[in-house]
Amino acid sequence: MGKCRFVSVNIIFKGLWTYNVNVPPKNRKESEKKIPISHLNENEYTHVHGEIQIIINGKVLPSFGIDSPDDVCFGYWIEMFTKLFEVFNMGLCQYTIEGGDQGKPAYKFEKEGDCVYFSIVDSMLGGKRDPDWQRIEFSYRDLKKAFLEFKNRFIDTIRVCAPQMVDYWSKKFGIY
Repeated sequence: MGKCRFVSVNIIFKGLWTYNVNVPPKNRKESEKKIPISHLNENEYTHVHGEIQIIINGKVLPSFGIDSPDDVCFGYWIEMFTKLFEVFNMGLCQYTIEGGDQGKPAYKFEKEGDCVYFSIVDSMLGGKRDPDWQRIEFSYRDLKKAFLEFKNRFIDTIRVCAPQMVDYWSKKFGIY
């Protein structure tokens, strides 16, 4: 358990959108239309979707998004990454994030000293492991830095596009 070899980690996003969850079920097509995040309102159904890319040493992590790469639920992934850091801060060494949708793989993080090993593994939702993404090594510090930069860019975007929602989304990140 020494130093990790240098591997860059970056988390970026683009194309943020939301949808109208208050539309009655008989008008489901209307509720599924992508609308700008400036239309966000504070209620229990506030959702932000878009594209999240986790890039490890220049390679984009596959399998994000519900129906397409630009249909990633930000609330879910912010919650899961916040939990990942909470688990590691408690001294636990492993955390697996289910892909969030049927047929998506799970994402396993293992912490050994200053290093994190990332794998795409079989999920409880029917997703399959990816042999090209097994125990990819990078530093915990780089992962945490990438997440904090992601958080800051995301909150800055919310501040500009939907300032009424800054407090709501800041709280989702917890202490991070």
